[in-house]
Amino acid sequence: MLVKGFLREMPKKLNISSSQRKDWLDRHERGEAQDAIAEAEKVNPRTVRGQIERARIERAFESAQQQQLGEALRKHQDDMLDLLKRTRMGIEVPSVNIDFGFGEPVDSPDREFTIPLEAAEGYAVNVIIHGGQPIGIRQAEEESRLWRPLKQHLGNKNPLWHHLADWQRALLKEVQARAALSHAIKKRIEVACGLPVLVQSKEQQPHLTTAIIRLIQTEVANRSLGEPPSDFPARLQASGGSLNDTRTASYLTEYVAEPEKVKYALSGIIRGLVDSDEARGMVRVHQELIDCTRKTRDEMEDYLLLHHIPGRCSLCKKLGGQ
Repeated sequence: MLVKGFLREMPKKLNISSSQRKDWLDRHERGEAQDAIAEAEKVNPRTVRGQIERARIERAFESAQQQQLGEALRKHQDDMLDLLKRTRMGIEVPSVNIDFGFGEPVDSPDREFTIPLEAAEGYAVNVIIHGGQPIGIRQAEEESRLWRPLKQHLGNKNPLWHHLADWQRALLKEVQARAALSHAIKKRIEVACGLPVLVQSKEQQPHLTTAIIRLIQTEVANRSLGEPPSDFPARLQASGGSLNDTRTASYLTEYVAEPEKVKYALSGIIRGLVDSDEARGMVRVHQELIDCTRKTRDEMEDYLLLHHIPGRCSLCKKLGGQ
């Protein structure tokens, strides 16, 4: 009975809410004494002191959380902007001097390989080949864990994605046009010279190398785009059975009895190809790619100049505790 009576006389533990603690702290910081607060709230002064101290700790913790959250959001924005910057730097018109390797024999008609966009910068895209023909373009940035959050930030209807899709389609057309031109070059040079294009010959069979396709394609592409003829014949030297391009240090022929004849045939082959359907098609899509590249880069540049990606994504929601 004594125990029960003692328990009945113990003061009940007060349940002070966080908002009430905050109110007491605000009042005290405005000059109201703790004893006055205790008298007004009809609680023990020690309760007021303890709750005010707890409110201070909670406020400091919330402030630290807010600072950390702000820093996390800034870093998240930096990540988004860095991804957009890397993507923009890869939006290029590949130089006509860059070889895509379509004139070379391949083991599989279905494959994926990387082509450079700018030889000096190292930017590249992946080309998907099916049935021996280019059917798709994929940028390395699309494999990034941040690509989906970036799309969530901007929304699927943002003009940026429209311009980026146009650029990829135009680049695919460029790749396809170069592939068609390479195949046309291979056929013409083999017929004109009566020699096959081979990567190598195990039995020292007279042949043309894939370097001759690269030389012809570069010359045809440049002339088709309005550039004057280069001095390529002057840099070609015949030695033994080989025709050597001294600028690229590559052999255009191997084991050929009269490599000089191949050299003299090149000018006529190139002139004929400049007026071909394949060359005209390449020029058309090349100009389209230039236009799409400019529009896409301009759209991305706007966000980079603003230093901000609007909207929210799933990562933002996690930062907000959702």
